[in-house]
Amino acid sequence: MKRMKPLFRKQIALSLLVTVVLCSCHNNEVRKDNSANNAQRVVALPESDSTNYSFKNDLKTIKESADTNSRKKLISIPKFEVEVRLSNAAEKKLKEDGETIIVGADFSGIPKDTSSDYYQHLGWIEVADVRKELKHSRLATFDNLKIPKAILDSLAEKDFEVNVFVISGRISSQNNILDSDFISTRISEIGGSRIIVKGKLIEELDVIDSITN
Repeated sequence: MKRMKPLFRKQIALSLLVTVVLCSCHNNEVRKDNSANNAQRVVALPESDSTNYSFKNDLKTIKESADTNSRKKLISIPKFEVEVRLSNAAEKKLKEDGETIIVGADFSGIPKDTSSDYYQHLGWIEVADVRKELKHSRLATFDNLKIPKAILDSLAEKDFEVNVFVISGRISSQNNILDSDFISTRISEIGGSRIIVKGKLIEELDVIDSITN
């Protein structure tokens, strides 16, 4: 499991992706506490029109090449959890501004057919992506996720990549205010486990830079 910084280098490419059809029935929390403080909400981030168009064409080709029965089947993605640990300054800022955090998980892989423009541009194709929005809780549960079997069958390797990151919910500001770990791993490694993502305010990095410089 690799831990990379900064988040934004790969997040920029990931933000161009389009949410693939998937079914996400989320739990409020692993514990049996169903209070509003632990509620998780699935959200969608903005998409790029050009990437959206390109990906839809590629996805259509994938689906048309699979047989009818295969397209109707859904495959479950193994459940996993993401625990977010933020600095005291970040927690204070989020509380004061009434800000949420978004835990993102992007799934991607290498297709059997590498001739598509989408693959040639990015070097991979998207399997699915999910966003969980947390207000007070710091534990995101990714469960009951399913993808079309046709998408999985289109991959050269079934052990696809999973990238996890954390950003602010952009309620109080149009810009992300968090700098967090970027976790890059495989579904075989993350499935059935809990990973920890640490983060702090971006402005805390500015303070560190001013001290070191």
